[in-house]
Amino acid sequence: MGYNVYIGQCVLEESPEGWWLSVEGHSEKNAPKGSSCVVGCPRNCISPSYTSWGKFAREVDLHDELGSQAGSDPRRLTEEDHASFVAARLFYDKMTTKSGYDAETGVDWNNRRLDWLIWWARWTLDNCTRPAIQIT
Repeated sequence: MGYNVYIGQCVLEESPEGWWLSVEGHSEKNAPKGSSCVVGCPRNCISPSYTSWGKFAREVDLHDELGSQAGSDPRRLTEEDHASFVAARLFYDKMTTKSGYDAETGVDWNNRRLDWLIWWARWTLDNCTRPAIQIT
């Protein structure tokens, strides 16, 4: 089990039981390779475990932006969000110990998640009329 983190167009979903807001699923061929953190599919959704997402958010100083939203409805994605993701990347790049690095795979998962956040936030702000982020 874990979270689903979406960045994209906010849409109104409807069913016989009612309606709700969500973030529309999307893939983009120009998204960074491996941006989904798991399978390398260039989609606007990642599914990290509860533990890894919380640890990531604390380690890159994004807990207030990302850790406290879990289970929420979509919220508007802003230029300030994008700037905070870029700032988190700069913060993490300056760290001497890379806590997200996995020696077995040679992948730094924190960098992968930051790349994903930065790329999809920019794409969403440039291409969506109702840019949103949702963590469920």
